Amino acid sequence: MAKYLLLLIPLYLYRYSFLYPNLDEWLNLTLIISCLILLYRRTSLHSVLDWIVGILFTVYFCILYQKTVFFVGFTFLQNHDFSPEHLKFLFSTVNLIPFRTIIDQIGQWPAAGAAGYQLSGNLLMLAPLGFSLLYFKWAKNWKQALLYAFLCTFAIEFIQFLHNLYFRLFSMGMNRSTDIDDILLNTAGALLGIGIYTLWSGITGRRTRAHQPKQSVSSK
Repeated sequence: MAKYLLLLIPLYLYRYSFLYPNLDEWLNLTLIISCLILLYRRTSLHSVLDWIVGILFTVYFCILYQKTVFFVGFTFLQNHDFSPEHLKFLFSTVNLIPFRTIIDQIGQWPAAGAAGYQLSGNLLMLAPLGFSLLYFKWAKNWKQALLYAFLCTFAIEFIQFLHNLYFRLFSMGMNRSTDIDDILLNTAGALLGIGIYTLWSGITGRRTRAHQPKQSVSSK
């Protein structure tokens, strides 16, 4: 049960939700803690390294949630103007053509540093997830880990599409894009994390075997 002490991390990060009540943040905190509990149920922390990785993953998960699917404006505490005519601009923020955004951003590099930052950010975004899926045995093998990472990034993009639908429907002046290239980059980043884990586990495995005492061969 000690592993559930990791839940103190999101409680600390969202401590202002208790000092200054905000239903949006309470909703997000509830979703974060619910997701982490589902993961922690399948997690065993046996060593100091396990705890370090667990702490880092928890912080990473909170940041990932904050930057991608954080719900805002869903408690109807503000007066929103219902404007369905704005929906005609909805699909201007959606890209379903693979590699179009990537090529456009590479064409701007290095003149536009923001383009390089966005590409590298999307590439590395799910690398810690790919590593953690195998480290904590949340996935049975690298193929399953890659599938989980793909489903995760697909869910993120779909939620962002729903966010944008809501923002435009109520004229909230907020925009989020939905881009298939983000899915491709995120999945590639998860594969990078899987590769790092595979390399790391291989090295530590060889070192473990190298330090094991050799068994003497008895003569018949």
